[in-house]
Amino acid sequence: SDGIKFGSDTAAANALDDYEEGTWTPAYGATTASASITGRYVKIGSLVHITMYSGAQTLSSSTGAAAQVTGLPFTAESYYTPLSIAHYTSFAHDHPQPYVQTATKIVYFIESDTTTYTSWTDGSGKYLMLAGTYTTAE
Repeated sequence: SDGIKFGSDTAAANALDDYEEGTWTPAYGATTASASITGRYVKIGSLVHITMYSGAQTLSSSTGAAAQVTGLPFTAESYYTPLSIAHYTSFAHDHPQPYVQTATKIVYFIESDTTTYTSWTDGSGKYLMLAGTYTTAE
């Protein structure tokens, strides 16, 4: 009734009691994107692994504000968590570093080796591939 327990462990607190797979709908904050983007997730206990790919977006009306991806499937715990990106052409700076903002469903991007937010850059053929694992408060 507590979930799956491994080995000879009998403690309810150590039981794996949550597993879920699904999709989530990422959205870009501080810009307008040409099409919707779909992401995938796997939740095991309090760990959530996410992926998303934004193939050939046209970005417009970028405000210069902090680039962000909203709509994570679960609220992050009160802890900053770095993520990984690859194949990106969407940013105003060369080496953006993504992280999940504490206690939110938002990914922000900062310039490498700084605490300065990077912004989106307008244009067509903009890509972003994002992946990582964070801990949820839910």
